[in-house]
Amino acid sequence: MYEPINNIHYWNGNYFAQIPALFLLSTYIETQTKGLNMKIPFYKNGLFIFLSTLCLILSSSIGGAEPICSEIFNKINSTNTNSTKFMSLETETPERYLWILEQNRKLNLKLKKSPNKNSIEKWLKELYGQSRSLTKILSDGSKIKIYNDNNLSSSDELILEKSQGDSIPLFSSSMLSRNQKFHIIDLSVSPDEKYVAFVLARIGSLDKFNIGIYDLKKKELLKDSHWIETNQKEIYWLNNHIYAESPNGFRKYDLSQPEKDPEISNWYISDQNKKILLGVKKSEYSLITPDGEFPLPKTIKHDNITSNSLVGQTKDFLYLKINLGDNNTEIRQIPLPLRLENTFGATFARFPNSVIKSAEIKGEYLFVVDSFGARQSMSVFDQKALQIAHFDIPVGTSISEVIMSDDKQNLNVTLRSNIVESKDFTFDLKSQKFTLTREEILSKMLTVNGQIYESNIVDTLSEDGTLIPMRITKLKNLPLNGSNPVFMKVYAGFGIENGFYPIYNPLIADFLSRGGILVDPALRGGNEFGDQWHLDATKEKKINTFKDLIATSRYLVSKKYTQPQKIIITGTSNGGLTVAGTALQSPKDFGLVIPVNGVQDLLHKETLDANFYRGWAYEYGDSTKPNDYPYLSAISPVERVKDIKDLPQFFILNGRQDSRVNPAHSYKLYAALNEKFPENVQMSSINNSGHWNGSVNYQGMIGWRANVIIWTLIYDYLGWQR
Repeated sequence: MYEPINNIHYWNGNYFAQIPALFLLSTYIETQTKGLNMKIPFYKNGLFIFLSTLCLILSSSIGGAEPICSEIFNKINSTNTNSTKFMSLETETPERYLWILEQNRKLNLKLKKSPNKNSIEKWLKELYGQSRSLTKILSDGSKIKIYNDNNLSSSDELILEKSQGDSIPLFSSSMLSRNQKFHIIDLSVSPDEKYVAFVLARIGSLDKFNIGIYDLKKKELLKDSHWIETNQKEIYWLNNHIYAESPNGFRKYDLSQPEKDPEISNWYISDQNKKILLGVKKSEYSLITPDGEFPLPKTIKHDNITSNSLVGQTKDFLYLKINLGDNNTEIRQIPLPLRLENTFGATFARFPNSVIKSAEIKGEYLFVVDSFGARQSMSVFDQKALQIAHFDIPVGTSISEVIMSDDKQNLNVTLRSNIVESKDFTFDLKSQKFTLTREEILSKMLTVNGQIYESNIVDTLSEDGTLIPMRITKLKNLPLNGSNPVFMKVYAGFGIENGFYPIYNPLIADFLSRGGILVDPALRGGNEFGDQWHLDATKEKKINTFKDLIATSRYLVSKKYTQPQKIIITGTSNGGLTVAGTALQSPKDFGLVIPVNGVQDLLHKETLDANFYRGWAYEYGDSTKPNDYPYLSAISPVERVKDIKDLPQFFILNGRQDSRVNPAHSYKLYAALNEKFPENVQMSSINNSGHWNGSVNYQGMIGWRANVIIWTLIYDYLGWQR
């Protein structure tokens, strides 16, 4: 028994009588933890074992001991885990390097025998090896352009085109070889048009960027030593200062004094016109302009503001998006110039039971796309808060672009679908109707080369009775005989959309033309039904995501769309966890599983991904906490391997220089699977590749190679010929 004295607890009775029992227990712990790399310098010290054991016994008595004891509990729990067994793969060593090369060699031997690899390489070069350009127009009519005549091989050029027609080369990404290649992916001109800033992505990594600065007056590039490293690709200007996100927070760079060290700044978000910034310090927000800072009311809290809260501005007003919670959002209109007494403005528009997908100012109008489940809507407002247009976006399509016609009588609406990249339609403002019927629009959006498709939404029940909607896109007259291949790309985490709303992808369009079926489920963890849909698959509820995907697979089989062996699932990052975790919960429900850069070891993410808030503990939980450890152990893919007797085909892809998700996650999952099912698992670890190695636009040849491997394996698995 114990009793408190001045908030400290002690045992009543003979303390020394407990010592023999403590030594016996310490001996047991030492036996159980032999061979563990506990990363505690004095681990083998007998005194430490004794004190640790004492800590365990007293942990419920001494509150301050809980963190230490929690760590000890986790070390004991990890004795027989795969996370510990394959811990050597977490460290960059010559042995790991040779091991990776051997796994890549095995895959390359298989690819050499593929009847599809060469034709898919050629096909993807035709798709992605296109020219691209980006242009900014200066006040004198001159143009600043990024140009690349081949997205896969050529360097990017920064060019100044004078209004008289002369072209002056300013910069080429080929100047930056230094054992790395770069793409110029964005550019921006300073408010006084003295500088051009351009964002460089290291080919192979979307995790790190550089902002290069060119002085248009001096006709020179600022020295490399003054380049700005950033974690994101947006360029924020205020006067001649650039704000850029760094690993230690936002920094302000004064271009008039490039030799001066950058100042640590607050967190800033820019509107699209780059004239006003939104800043936060200690959860208090201000609007920052060249004229000073204007604080927002203290009732505006962190949960009310998101990364795109500053919508934009017109000549007379600024527009701010405020999250009210429970899927309710309002747009506020703030008069310009800003005044301290009126920085919150008035409610301009409200969107109940909606998720705002986009909100932006174009000219004198506010354009908002909102959704909830299968519904997507477009609304347009004038500066008097009059809703001048509202329409539901036809199911099977999504909005690509909307602009006001020059005569202000129509909206020019660009739609996209899974098989059509873009088509333009006219919405008449007077009649509040499209000039074509819904059926005519869908006919144009779902017909390619004489083949007619359909894209419909159906529901299935997850294990707990929750309705899970999915979009099914296929050839209209495709026989449902249980033999059609199915492709699902999922994410389902962090409140990010799953891909439920159509996006064009030429690879998917080809898959569909061959009789494949595309299925896009709205799994819990995403945001298709707002904040609660996300929260219902976080921490101990993360298993709901896996159950939703299993229910989706079983529905498709029960309705004769397909059979389990022909279901292909893939996902990147959290999506890599989703597909691997789901397949290892129910291996017989899937055929081919392709996790890319996934979070696969949920028991060691706190050290593998320590830079991301203890391994994204706010989303998954924290395995160093006794309450979280059991459910994380139950769903962690690396651990689940021990409990399964069957395995679908696995292809694990990762970027060896991924700075977002430690590549050791993929290595440990592959090692665990390969130990039990060597015939069912393959891995490729791409050198010089970062987190988003599937993006050809940013990654160039590396993105191309990743897609070649994935689609070669898919075609081979299905027995297709390209």
